[in-house]
Amino acid sequence: MRPSLLLLVALVACAGSKDDGETSPTVDAADTDTDTDTDTDTDTDTDTDTDTDTSSSGLTGLTGHTGHTGTTDTGAAQCFDGGFAPNLPGSGTCADPYVIELRYVPPGTIATVSTGTGGGDENLTNYGYCSAGTARDVVFQVRLPPNLGFEASVAAVAGADPRLILLEDASCGQPENGCSDRALGNCEYLDAVYGSGMFFGTSPLISVSELAASGTDYTLSLRTY
Repeated sequence: MRPSLLLLVALVACAGSKDDGETSPTVDAADTDTDTDTDTDTDTDTDTDTDTDTSSSGLTGLTGHTGHTGTTDTGAAQCFDGGFAPNLPGSGTCADPYVIELRYVPPGTIATVSTGTGGGDENLTNYGYCSAGTARDVVFQVRLPPNLGFEASVAAVAGADPRLILLEDASCGQPENGCSDRALGNCEYLDAVYGSGMFFGTSPLISVSELAASGTDYTLSLRTY
């Protein structure tokens, strides 16, 4: 065989030995999926509870005691009466006052007494307008447990005009620290607050008085707290 023919055969053989299964490597496309899920849940719950205690400011027995307005209280709705009638030693004067014993009764108990038709022009203190110039004074000593105050009420009597006067201690020479002097035909009410400057002891005096003596029989009610 000629040399040129041998060279041609060799070239053909080399070309046929190439691996027909080989392919170029492939590259995956980049992952372009972007998670855009955003939590937009907003808690808008707002507590709008505006509950306000609107309990009555009036008297509701012992625990609802309110309404201190200095030395004079003109609230007609606060007047009261009833309860028990204690013994009443004394004569209703500064030297020998009627004694209302409240040391041994529970707080909140009402005691009611009468002034009678007597009483005279006692020398009550001049330290206050309510006691100035009175013509008739019926004086009571209120005996109390330590640290307790009391309320006092005089029932209305048609055509009569009493005054309710609190003295600081067990003497007519003490200052007048409480007064109720309402218009003719109205009840009188006084709140004697212990330790507030009204009285500090356990036996203050209280007087049912009149500017012009009428001799009326008044009803006086007391209640400790």
